[in-house]
Amino acid sequence: MTWQNVCARGKSADTHLILSARDSVHDIVRGLDLGVDDYMTEPFSFDELVARLRAVKRRAIAVQDPNLRGGDLSLIRPAGKCSAAKSAFP
Repeated sequence: MTWQNVCARGKSADTHLILSARDSVHDIVRGLDLGVDDYMTEPFSFDELVARLRAVKRRAIAVQDPNLRGGDLSLIRPAGKCSAAKSAFP
């Protein structure tokens, strides 16, 4: 399976960093448009790869949903609101 197939399946909770010998602008843009979080071309610096992996990890943590959901219940933390099915509580 190619990385294009993995990314074309849809956005997942996983993060993806592509390390590829394909270095054309078209390939890089296509990868980013398909949903990869970062794209590096060869040759690459190992230190840069590790730094980019740390950055991808930070972004993944930062976008976690602050709200809590379970079944029909939702707790919207920033607003301090709770809802059950279609009923909202202040």
